[in-house]
Amino acid sequence: MERDESKISVISVAEEYVGRGWAPVPVPFQSKAPVLDGWGQLRLGKDDLPSYFTDDRPNIGVLLGEPSGGLVDVDLDAPEALELADIFLPETDSVFGRAGKQRSHRLYVATQPGRSSQFADLDGAMLVECRATGVQTIFPPSVHQSGEPIRWVQFGSPARVDGQALRDDVSKLAAATLMARNWPKEGSRQNAALALAGGLLRAGWAEKSVELFIYAIAMAAGDEELKKRATAADSTEQKLESDRAATGWPTLAGLVGDKVVEKACAWLGIKNSITGQKGEGAAGMKKSQASRLVELAQDITLWHSPEIEGFATVLVGTHRENWLLNSKGFKRWLSRRFYGETGTTPNSQAVQDALGVLAGMAIFDGEEHRVATRIGGQNGNIYLDLANPDWEAVEITPSGWNIMSDPPVKFRRSRGLYPLPQPATGGDINDLRPFVNVATDSDFMLLVACLVASFRPSGPYPVLALHGEQGTAKSTLCRVLRQLVDPNKADLRPGPKEPRDLMIAATNGWFIALDNISYLPGWLSDALCRLSTGGGFGTRSLYQNDEETLFDSQRPVILTGIGEVATSGDLVERTVLLYLEKISKDKRRSETDFWAEFDAARPEILGAVLDGVSMALRNVNEVSLKELPRMADFAIWSVAAAPAFGWNENQFTNAYSGNQESANELTLEASPVVPPLQELLGKEDWEGTASELLEELTSKVTDVVGRSKPWPKTARTLGIILRRLSPNLRAEGMEVEFKQTSGKNSKRLIIITQERNSSDANDATDAQAENNQKTASDAAW
Repeated sequence: MERDESKISVISVAEEYVGRGWAPVPVPFQSKAPVLDGWGQLRLGKDDLPSYFTDDRPNIGVLLGEPSGGLVDVDLDAPEALELADIFLPETDSVFGRAGKQRSHRLYVATQPGRSSQFADLDGAMLVECRATGVQTIFPPSVHQSGEPIRWVQFGSPARVDGQALRDDVSKLAAATLMARNWPKEGSRQNAALALAGGLLRAGWAEKSVELFIYAIAMAAGDEELKKRATAADSTEQKLESDRAATGWPTLAGLVGDKVVEKACAWLGIKNSITGQKGEGAAGMKKSQASRLVELAQDITLWHSPEIEGFATVLVGTHRENWLLNSKGFKRWLSRRFYGETGTTPNSQAVQDALGVLAGMAIFDGEEHRVATRIGGQNGNIYLDLANPDWEAVEITPSGWNIMSDPPVKFRRSRGLYPLPQPATGGDINDLRPFVNVATDSDFMLLVACLVASFRPSGPYPVLALHGEQGTAKSTLCRVLRQLVDPNKADLRPGPKEPRDLMIAATNGWFIALDNISYLPGWLSDALCRLSTGGGFGTRSLYQNDEETLFDSQRPVILTGIGEVATSGDLVERTVLLYLEKISKDKRRSETDFWAEFDAARPEILGAVLDGVSMALRNVNEVSLKELPRMADFAIWSVAAAPAFGWNENQFTNAYSGNQESANELTLEASPVVPPLQELLGKEDWEGTASELLEELTSKVTDVVGRSKPWPKTARTLGIILRRLSPNLRAEGMEVEFKQTSGKNSKRLIIITQERNSSDANDATDAQAENNQKTASDAAW
């Protein structure tokens, strides 16, 4: 979430900081925030702010650490630290910086934030600071001493972390930055990597952690042979396991300098790094915290997903929970168990090393299971995760539904997932009607059909597009639907910036709800089509050169907008279009009353929807439609569910076919080539090349019309447009055929034929007869 403070009152910003529990203080204009002697002075409340912040816009400082409830600022001074921050630091939604270093400040809320710590290079240049109790930081909308304005990059909530774990992460980042700045020149870099691997492995680090640490250093140092450097961990581990000689800290000190090694090891908590090097192998070493953590996890069930991600199923009280091994939830569970056994807390490196071992066990020794988010299917039944603390789910079968505490589906709880209420029996689908602003019975039927279809564990799913002017409750209707299937912290989202964002959202949630969309770029329209009926997306894995992260999801989609945004033919064919009417003043309700009434009715409404899902499971194999529409699976499922709501097959098919016809007309209206094409055909068919067709169509378009919509500039573009419009034109009686002639001078032809009704034929006959009579008269004259 981005936020620009440049046009916001400095007092209002300071008030907002107070509301967040932060302690703002005034800082002289263009001055660096000083270290405070006593962190408690000048902590201001809202009533004090106007006396300290005036129109000359002084900088805003925030007292960190204890005065602000544990707020910690990780200040990334060195460019290498900025480059490596995503590798070593936890993710956070609160990031700011100046133009030259846009992501140089990352905020966290830490338990036991402690005092501030600084990490400097040998020449005193600051690399990284973990700014906490005892200091303050200049926050947006201040001005840096360089004269650059300080701006938010992400204005969300700071991630909550363990204070000691964050300090360990910052220390590791600082050590990697120091090593990268002092990494040797080409010719001795592999020796340095081998020596560093030897030192870290003897210190108890896991091989994967050493590999990532060396990879990060080499990347920040501009070392082109990243993979070769990372292999130093594996080769050194093999030497140590077989008690062969391996280099370590003394060798590394000779390559990068004694002081660099001593300082880096001090930050990493490794003692006697140079003089204490004895070269002993792995045998006889004291059991590490990581090894103890692995032993404590022996009674859990380890398994992996088809995407080769490690998971654990853990018994908590009387229920089982599924956790991604690298998730915060599982890390907390493992740390809590360690504390219960030993009375001490494990360090973050030990936890990370243990997770690496457990992930290997899950991937190579554990069973493979599909992972579900919110909705999953197994053995012909559907399971709905209620996402409550007891990990209960609803089992939906052809004979009904019931609530169970140990579903056979492996559900994953992603960030932002909110619980559903326990559904209640005895509800009626018409109980939903007062909470949705649809005008007709047909629209309500289609709305319910989309809702019931969203419970299918696999697609294809229709795209539900809600349109209407301001005040038609489009966003409210969208939230209502999500609250019945997949409530989330972010119920409504703006349009994504790239396909990756859309696929990540689909992986971590069930419903995709894009609100207030004014325009769908071509790539987003295509991505929504893939999301509706199936399709994958691949991108390079972070910090890897040859590994790909793959996303393959099918999800229900809701779009809201004032104007029609789903206009491309392939997306419109997948879309149910509903137009909402303006709500009159006498029918408006306050948000508070509306949601209170809905929350009270939600359990029974959800139960009624589940009745429809169960009915669909019972009847789906018995449904046989005379004509299958484009979204045939959706239509069959909806007809199968209809008896649960007192509807029949004809009622739904009539409503759906009428909606598709309207959508088809919308596609044709949105295309600039259709009106001149209809004019060109007139009463005769057309045949020719794409270039000839473009020339004739262009001659029939006025300058005003030609500039009002995107007009094809080339024959190839026109061909693509006609191929996309072919199904829509066919529905209007216009057939487009593409043909390649044979022979030496073959051509690619476009043949367009128009179905004509009897009146057109009579008109043509009358016209021909009149023309023949006129010709005869002229000849006689």
